[in-house]
Amino acid sequence: MAGQPRVTALYLGGNKLRGQLPASIGQLTALNILQLQYNEGLTGQLPEELFQLEQLISLRLRFTSMTVAYLLRSDVSRRLTPST
Repeated sequence: MAGQPRVTALYLGGNKLRGQLPASIGQLTALNILQLQYNEGLTGQLPEELFQLEQLISLRLRFTSMTVAYLLRSDVSRRLTPST
């Protein structure tokens, strides 16, 4: 899809977000950075679709109330950089 806009990064830290991250996040196939830190109102489980994003290399969840209900595949955990 040449010429189509592609979301590669979402910087949403500290925006007082509330609720759950929707499974539709998996539709952002070019996403490589997702920063959600300091949104204590974010709750629930991280959708598995998030970890199917092959381009995702940075995920920041510090100071959220989100959980992971399954083990990450080793290829996914190696791809993600540690949050600081």
